[in-house]
Amino acid sequence: MDPRHLDEAIVEASFPSFYKHFLELAAFSERFSECETKDRHAQAVLCQCKVLWDRFQSILMLASAEYGPSAIVLYRSLVELSASIIYLAQDGNRLDEFMDAGKKAFFENMKEFGASAEKLALIEPDYRAVLNKYKSKNWNAGWHGLSKKTLFDTVGFNEGATGKHEFYNTVYSESSDIVHAGPLLTTYYRFGTWFHSIEHGQWTHLASSAMACSYIMTIESYRRTNELLRLGFDDELTKLVKECEPVAEKLLNDHEKPGETV
Repeated sequence: MDPRHLDEAIVEASFPSFYKHFLELAAFSERFSECETKDRHAQAVLCQCKVLWDRFQSILMLASAEYGPSAIVLYRSLVELSASIIYLAQDGNRLDEFMDAGKKAFFENMKEFGASAEKLALIEPDYRAVLNKYKSKNWNAGWHGLSKKTLFDTVGFNEGATGKHEFYNTVYSESSDIVHAGPLLTTYYRFGTWFHSIEHGQWTHLASSAMACSYIMTIESYRRTNELLRLGFDDELTKLVKECEPVAEKLLNDHEKPGETV
């Protein structure tokens, strides 16, 4: 996604002074994802980083338009994508498993959408080979076959990788009810009465939470990937990491969570 597709006025109206930080990160993201390497492992990781950047921009678009719940849903997806990227970057031997999972998903997607038998026959041998290779694998858990907790433990997310925002223990966990169509968004208790309601502006804090945590998570993902693959962006990332905490704090303070009356 081209950064120019994001309207500066809309972003600034919701998150004053953030657009310049977005452009700085956008310029870095392009250099980072396009860095030259002949290593197939690094190429696969960097390709996933492009997906991560697209996800971040999508969150910014939703959050700027005050679609807080939808931004939170995508933030949860971004966290899981980031964990997957770091897990892949940790060990080049995981590339074959990642690529094999892609072959399986590609074949099943083509079949589901009605591809011709002739086209399916071209790749079905590779598909069958993948199934035979990983007979006991839990594909429902993702290409890595790990539970979220195990994956997060493996990449260090449960150790507070995003600093004091503690994304997994707070925003990530709280997003579960929203992602899984729970009642939290519309449930309130005031003056001794339970009720369901949607009030103007009641979800703006979700937009700012998604934006702040996504900003931190994206930079942290680049930092970890750079460290693991030794890509040489140390100085630039040190600067971005140093700047991101106060920027995130401002994003959170722009829209304070509405008070609760009990």
